[in-house]
Amino acid sequence: MTRLRPALALWALALWALALLAPPAHAQLGGPDTTVTVALLRAPEAPGSLLLGGAPSAVEAPGSIRALAVSTVARATEGTLFDAVAVQLAPFWLGGIAGLSYADYEAGTSAPVEAVRRTLAVSAATDRLDLGLAEPAPAVALGARASLLIGAIDRGYQGYGARRDSAVAALRVATTAFRQAVERAQAADAEIQRLTEEIRSASGAQRRALIEARSDREAAVARGVEVAAQAGAAGAIGTLPERRLGVSWDVAGAWAVVFPGSAFDNAETYRWGAWTTAGVTGRSATLLGVARYLREPGLSGRRSEAAVDLGGRLLWDAPRGGVTVSAEGVYRVGLSGAEDRYRVAGELSVAVAPDRALSFTLGRDFDGEPTGNVLALLRLVAHFGEGVAAPSLASPLGP
Repeated sequence: MTRLRPALALWALALWALALLAPPAHAQLGGPDTTVTVALLRAPEAPGSLLLGGAPSAVEAPGSIRALAVSTVARATEGTLFDAVAVQLAPFWLGGIAGLSYADYEAGTSAPVEAVRRTLAVSAATDRLDLGLAEPAPAVALGARASLLIGAIDRGYQGYGARRDSAVAALRVATTAFRQAVERAQAADAEIQRLTEEIRSASGAQRRALIEARSDREAAVARGVEVAAQAGAAGAIGTLPERRLGVSWDVAGAWAVVFPGSAFDNAETYRWGAWTTAGVTGRSATLLGVARYLREPGLSGRRSEAAVDLGGRLLWDAPRGGVTVSAEGVYRVGLSGAEDRYRVAGELSVAVAPDRALSFTLGRDFDGEPTGNVLALLRLVAHFGEGVAAPSLASPLGP
């Protein structure tokens, strides 16, 4: 095992600086709709990272979905930073979240099909694995995960309900001011006035064309109106501390490929698997259980192996929010003569910005995953993309 390199401390400082200084994503406003984002407390795992042995946790906790999440891991036993990188995309959130109000987002859903639609995320992860060759081999994993059950947001958490209601009231006031400003700008626009006069004397196809032209001009004028108070009110909603209560149920799967000798033509399947994670989240803690099937076809003619993982995880959220502490244990039952193994680990996760989180994991990994069984990881997660789009600023945002 190599010694802990001094450079890792510098990487840790760099990660902290990036997390603290990088500006968080803000709500985008203007026109008839608004977009709000919700603060990140937990970062969901990319399934492929788990197959490659680079995941801080083997029992995935439910987390806030974002359009795009990027994470990178540094290992104390390696001292490298960018060998283990994961990117996760949520198609539903990339598509503008049409038809989902903020109230519906808060309430969650008990309909599995709708839950999968909202939470399906596809991911890709890269790493370098020690396969006993002359040098570590690059590996890539593709995965997907989705929730079958989504709990409702806890309105009592960190004063969420009162803060959310205050922000919504401010947003509605700002929205009224915005619409009044739009009406004044449209009434003073010479082009709109000209088109209105021509519509009065036109008929038939000409009248329809003029009405369409006026509508386009009104929209253009509205887009040019900005109200700073509106953006500030939506920004307040965007930094609310989110936590969901109740039962959660996720399913996931992934497939990993390794490239011995760093040659593309040498690609071989390293491992594939499918699993389910279920649990319940209360006011201060989350209890999770996992069942997973893994299959290794066998690299370079080696004997294939299969295994079943059974384990659990307990997470505790600090009363003031932004900090999560967890402990987990997973027992890997070897099938077809393979040896049994186990993993125990603890994790500290800190939300340093509405869409930035740092986590540190320390424990004992499954033997050989991927370089021995010392588990000491530092991870930075950054989420990008817009949050929940309310159908209309005038629409009720919930009680």
